[in-house]
Amino acid sequence: YFRKAMTSGTATEGSEFIPTTYSAQIIKFVYLKSWARQAFGTWVIQSGLSMVVPKFNSALTPNAPDWLDTEITAALDASPAAIRQEASTTTSVTLTLRTLAVNMQVQNKFLDYNVVPRAQVETMLRERVVKTLTEAEEDVIVNGDVVTGSSNINNAYDAANHPYGQSSTRNEHLLMYNGLRKAATGTVVDAGGDAATATDFTAAIKNLGKYGVNPDEVIFLISTDLRATVLRFSQIETLNTYGPRATIFTGEIGKLWGSAVIVIVSNKLF
Repeated sequence: YFRKAMTSGTATEGSEFIPTTYSAQIIKFVYLKSWARQAFGTWVIQSGLSMVVPKFNSALTPNAPDWLDTEITAALDASPAAIRQEASTTTSVTLTLRTLAVNMQVQNKFLDYNVVPRAQVETMLRERVVKTLTEAEEDVIVNGDVVTGSSNINNAYDAANHPYGQSSTRNEHLLMYNGLRKAATGTVVDAGGDAATATDFTAAIKNLGKYGVNPDEVIFLISTDLRATVLRFSQIETLNTYGPRATIFTGEIGKLWGSAVIVIVSNKLF
């Protein structure tokens, strides 16, 4: 079944086996394993197409909503007691479909003569594909940068000297789109070369302004190195105290003032 689900790189070979059903299974498991899939909303886009999504670019002006102390008896635009018209500018975001692919080949001998039952072999191979796709997707969401060269986030760590850098033959998925680090415009919180403290996190929340008011809409993405420090914070609420109805993201180690703290594999926060 696994071989039937995967297409061949040779023309006309296995072309009748379109891996729609198997791909759906892969995507389902990616959802379960990816913190990004759980944290951000998703849009379904037809293959090869783009979608223009409208969005508000500003809030309503300070005069809204209005307060009335008399009954409106005339048209809204003519009455002295009319509700003032307010406006909120709009813009749009273009979403273009991007595809990640894994080309993993195994010998027929591996499938036919392995001592492990075939179903278990297929499960092992599927899990490897899911793990690879999940890590690549999370990586580009954090470190994606469409501009190549020395200004590229990933080229700052040259691929020849850094295993997670981007080059023409390595980690090309990082060029798919701009990630969180590239798109970030907030104020940097500098720990001054010392270990991060809870105060650094409160400063980061303050810098978010109105976007940091709702803890449910804030996520702290930290490296594996920072994990040990954060777990020692007295303010951290660990998973065992959440309660049965709490939403828990993949990779989440706790909540800091109501916001999820998610550990990212170190190569994504180099």
